[in-house]
Amino acid sequence: MDESRKISDLKTYRDIIEKLVIPKLTAGMFTDSPAETVDGTRTSFNTTRNFYENTLAVYVDGSRIHTDDFIVTGNRTVTLKTTPSDGKKIVFDYVPMDI
Repeated sequence: MDESRKISDLKTYRDIIEKLVIPKLTAGMFTDSPAETVDGTRTSFNTTRNFYENTLAVYVDGSRIHTDDFIVTGNRTVTLKTTPSDGKKIVFDYVPMDI
């Protein structure tokens, strides 16, 4: 979006979110993998950086899991409600607090 575009040109709340908010949030997204090994027994994993609340997306073998399927403790610990099988790849996307 052209930064010179005026707020008054945006017709709906959705326009504002799609044109102004989402691009700024996703520009600061960080992709991360946990240091912990996925061994078929572990359910808790840590991100390498603290992240802002409600910015976390969790993927197991490329499939995004629903927010009801994990619990966040603090700003770094993610506990999956289902134990991932040995060798599965976990990836986190989030907005880090230190950007």
